Amino acid sequence: MTHGVVVGKFYPPHRGHRHLIDVAVSQSDRVTVLVVDRRDEDPPAEIRAGWLRELHPDATVMVIGDIERDEDSVAWARATREAVGGQTIDKVFNSEPYGSAWAAAISDQQGSDCENVFVGRGLVQIAGRQVRSEPARYWDYIDPPVRGHYVKRVCILGAESTGSTTLARSLAAAYQTIWVPEYGRAYTVEKFTIGTGDRWLPSDFLRIALEQNALEDRMAREAPVGIMFCDTDSLATSLWEEVYLGSTSDAVWRAVDAHGAPCALYVLTDHEGVPWEDDGLRLGDKTRAAMTHRFEEVLSARGLPWMKVTGSRSARLAQSVEAIAQFFASGSDRIRNRSHAWAVRSSESIEEGPHARPCHAGSGHGAWSR
Repeated sequence: MTHGVVVGKFYPPHRGHRHLIDVAVSQSDRVTVLVVDRRDEDPPAEIRAGWLRELHPDATVMVIGDIERDEDSVAWARATREAVGGQTIDKVFNSEPYGSAWAAAISDQQGSDCENVFVGRGLVQIAGRQVRSEPARYWDYIDPPVRGHYVKRVCILGAESTGSTTLARSLAAAYQTIWVPEYGRAYTVEKFTIGTGDRWLPSDFLRIALEQNALEDRMAREAPVGIMFCDTDSLATSLWEEVYLGSTSDAVWRAVDAHGAPCALYVLTDHEGVPWEDDGLRLGDKTRAAMTHRFEEVLSARGLPWMKVTGSRSARLAQSVEAIAQFFASGSDRIRNRSHAWAVRSSESIEEGPHARPCHAGSGHGAWSR
């Protein structure tokens, strides 16, 4: 039984790593992949190892502590052998110049030959630092689990009948990407169908918050480019529970906090200038102004980056595109070109309207200024 070993940071895993591990699997009876754990890396090694387990079910993936002696092949050979429990290592697979010395040290320590298989980077030319610095530019080089982590999530929220769903849909079309629908609406329709539409309990809102989080995370993996749009999120669910029941339950706040703050920007749709439309499910026009104000309060209090869009539909879309352009470095041509192409196509049809309100950010978050 030939035992192959691959060691690396996989920070993050990319298609070059995938090719390396695939080659190891094709030339070994069993493969162990060791993910080096260094402090203060985001995402941490355990998460990266989880992605690799998903991508390579035919390999055993383990986390190994960094011995912080990069040039010491003897020490790394010892650490590698300890990590695999002293099992014989027949081959090591790598794309680095240290491979030969590492394999030789393993051979000496275990008393049997360990072959160095140099795969190289010529076929898939990508490095982890490139993905970390500009994930959108190198989107084709990362797999769905990794995309879910790096995709820029923009959440569109607002009071009832303020055009948030329309804006989410329009932005997704402009950037040729996906948008996450509001689970709470489907849940509300279901409640009315079974006769409980006028009876809301804390468990209803917890269920909506958890499913909205899960839906967002599932769809994030499917983003065809480095940005996606969310028509609401679990934070908005917490405020709707407040409206319906008078306060937000601790369980819903825990669901919000457990999901963290994955949205890079919140876009709040102003109720001013948007006619009220009754769809049979909404509470009423009288709630809109207070709800808009409450969104502003909570977004500011939690230190989240947000902006308010106003005016016509086309004006709100233009304001959003302008703010989103700040997400991407100049080299991320695919994303920037899409937004630019949309602006050129739409420039003649955008109506005059108020400029976007200044973007807001709390301490510790990047400010979104126009």
